[in-house]
This record gives sequence, structure tokens and C-alpha cells, in this order.
Amino acid sequence: MQTPVLLDRQVYDPQALLDHLSQLTQEEFAPRAAQYDQTASFPAENFETLFDAGLHAPAVPIK
Repeated sequence: MQTPVLLDRQVYDPQALLDHLSQLTQEEFAPRAAQYDQTASFPAENFETLFDAGLHAPAVPIK
């Protein structure tokens, strides 16, 4: 059994959290990556996306 993750005062299943991050990565971050690479710019929009998703300061357990 996996330990629930507390995130923005809500409890999430760790697998659901990973699935959500995977979706954000594929749908939001990946399409922006080339532009950030080409311009050597900071990915500020990615941080805004994380903040909007309530993932601005996630705690990742060691084990």
C-alpha cells in the first residue's frame, strides 16, 4: 500500500500524483521545451503551470 501524499491540504494517491505530473509534462512542458532551449531562457511559464496545479512546493519522500 502506498502512503497518501498531502498536497494543498488534500490527500492524493502517490500514483495519481505521478500520473498528473506526467500529463503536465507531456501536455504543457514538452511543447515549450524547444523554445526555452533555443532562447536559453528560464521556463517561468512551467513554474506558473506548477503553481496553478497546486504543485509549487511538492515534497517528495526519500523512500
